[in-house]
Formats: sequence, C-alpha cells, structure tokens
Amino acid sequence: MNRITSFIIIIAVCYLNRLSGQNPTNDNNKDSTEHFLLDFAVPDLPTFKALGTDPSDILRPSDIQKFAAQISPFFSGGSAIIPQNFALEYAPWKMASKKWTLEKYNKPINTFLYNSGFSIGTLRDTSTFNSKLSLGYRFTIVSKDGDILKSARTKEKIYEKMSDYQTALVNLKTVWVTRIKNKRGAEAIEYRESHKNEFAKFLADDIEKESKKDSAINVAYNAFTALLKRDKLKKSDFSKDSVLTLDSLNTRIDNMIRKFKAEKWNTARTDFALAFVGESSDTLISNSQFSSLNIWITQSFAVHKGGQLLLGSKCKLPRTENINDSVPRRVDFTANLRYFVGSSDVRGFLETQYKYKNIEKLGQSLLINIGAEFRLGDVFWIIASAGINNYLGETKPINKLVSSINIRYAFNKSNK
Repeated sequence: MNRITSFIIIIAVCYLNRLSGQNPTNDNNKDSTEHFLLDFAVPDLPTFKALGTDPSDILRPSDIQKFAAQISPFFSGGSAIIPQNFALEYAPWKMASKKWTLEKYNKPINTFLYNSGFSIGTLRDTSTFNSKLSLGYRFTIVSKDGDILKSARTKEKIYEKMSDYQTALVNLKTVWVTRIKNKRGAEAIEYRESHKNEFAKFLADDIEKESKKDSAINVAYNAFTALLKRDKLKKSDFSKDSVLTLDSLNTRIDNMIRKFKAEKWNTARTDFALAFVGESSDTLISNSQFSSLNIWITQSFAVHKGGQLLLGSKCKLPRTENINDSVPRRVDFTANLRYFVGSSDVRGFLETQYKYKNIEKLGQSLLINIGAEFRLGDVFWIIASAGINNYLGETKPINKLVSSINIRYAFNKSNK
C-alpha cells in the first residue's frame, strides 16, 4: 500500500465516522452517557508509539475516543511530505453505548469496557524490515473526581429532587388555590395554571404570613422548606418560574458539563496499554515475523488549575536472535516525566526521558523535549515537539536534534 492510498483511507474512514455521528439524539435525555462525551484531547495511540514514530515514548493519557486516528510525519528532511505512517483506534463499547444510562455505565465491567479501545498501526521505512504492522489495546482508569459519568451519577439525584420539588410545589399550590382563593376541582386547576405569576409573588413574599393563618398551608410550606434546607437552595430559585421546570434542570446539567470540561482536562488518570509489532522485508504477510511486545503505564496528576504532570514508563521486549546462556535477553526500558501548562484547548509541555537498551553500544539516552498541543476545529489536534536526544556512550556522547509534528483526529461527537 503506497502513501497516497493510506492517506486516502484515513480521510475516508474519518469522514464515514463523522457521518455516523450525525444521528440526532434526544436532547432531553440527560441520563444518557451520550450527553456527557468529552473531547479533552486525542490520546497517544499505543500502536503508533510501538512503531517508533515519535522520539518520546510516553503514552499520553486522555479520555478514550469512539474513533481516533494519528498520522505522521508531515516533515522529513526539511520538506513537507504526505504521511505514510498512521494508526487508528476504535472503542467498540463506547461506540455501542448511545443508549447506556448513567446507572448502566457505573457497573464496574461496563466502566472498564467503556474506557478501553483497540488500535492498529502501520509503518513503512527504508530499513531491512521496511513494513511493520502493530496491534494494540489500551484502557484508562479515571479518578472518580475526574470521571464526568461518575460525577454525573451524583447529579442523578437532581432528577429525584426534581420530582420532590414538583410534588411539594403542586401540593402547596393546591392548598393556596383551595384555601386562599376558594377554588376547587377543574376550576382550581384552571386557576392554578393561569395565575402562575400570582403564585410566584405569594411564594416570594406572602407565604410565611399566610402559613401562620392556615394549618394546611403551614404543613405544605414546611414540607417545601425542608427540601430547600436539605439541598441548600433558596425560595428565589423557584419564585422566578413558580416551578422548577425540566428546561431549567437541563440548563443546570449543561452548565455543569461545560464547567467540567474547562476545569477537569488535567484530572488524574491511569493508562495501561500493550502493543504487538510484526515486521516484514516486503508487504507479504507470509514473510512477516514477530518484532516486539510493548507495555506502557502512565499516571497523570493535576498539579494546579492549569497544570498537569505525567509520569510514564514503557517496557519493550524486542525480538532477539540466537538466544543462549551467554547472551542476555533484551529488555528495553523507558521512563518519562512531562509537565503540561495551559487550558483545555491549548497547552505547552516540557519533558525529559531516560531510555535504556541493555545490549546496544549506545544503550542509554536522555531526551529533553519541548512542545505544544492545540485544538484545530472541533475534531482535530496538532501536536508538535522538538528537542535534543543525548546518547550516553561510554567514551563520547552523541547529541542529536529530534522533532515531531503529527495530526490527530477524534470522533467522539456529543449531542451539542
């Protein structure tokens, strides 16, 4: 498969996935996982990292996307080129979760499946094995504070509160109409609906005075104020509209989601991933062989409002020829420390990386890397970095300039 064909396939798949996300959802169903989809960033794909396309080996944790693509490089030898290396990630359970409720998501097995995905990547280079294919799997563990669906589950109670408030207010209105306005039956219902503003004034100004005169109003009023005290709300929240409506409830939840997106992009997460790499001297599967097994673990921490710290490590078990008692089995190890500062849409980072390969002459290296990632439109992210890789040889270290620019696409469209 040539570079242009690969690129066309990526664009086509992105387009088809975007079309598949254009089915309308029920905007009033705020109890659906579909309403709480996030787009903090497109995570690093393990198959892309396993192919060695990036000088940094850290696996960037973020929310699992329904579908994600990563392509690189865009520059080689100082010239712009059509990318020939790419990786795709697909989260089948997240894609199938459109009708999941928050309650269903919070079952442990569903939480695990929802936050996991499979990936595939390919690489063409000019080495002996110039065709490589990688298959990977990744899952994310999100802190309860940083998982909007678990946070949203606590907001489920707002639906119960909605029912409580509706019942309490209807009872109070009924007493107000029958005792103060002396209306009953169908006449009371019609009067109640046509005098909402009058009831709002009664709720705001006159209710305490009237409740002292009438025991029925007093009972209904006490039931209502008990809810206010329980949830630390004010009468003014209700007197404006006379009843807490479903629209106002939805607005509260939408505001909560927007606030979550702005404040929780740097929340604590733990990413685990593995990827198998196969290689071939040509494009024939029959000539392929095992190349390596790669395993990652990355932990992110929120260090302040606009900062995030990543601690990551990678263990690589590459293919080793002619293993015997005198030749140690190869194990490559990488440790990373990366610090982000910025916002949910744009942030810069500084990174250091130590890499150890146990049977190579220049088996140790230290990378100092700076870069940035920023959102481009609704579904694209650009990630760029540059740095110095210091190969710690026994006699004379070798310093090499390294850089990386890639684009990531994510289909994780919510009902906005």
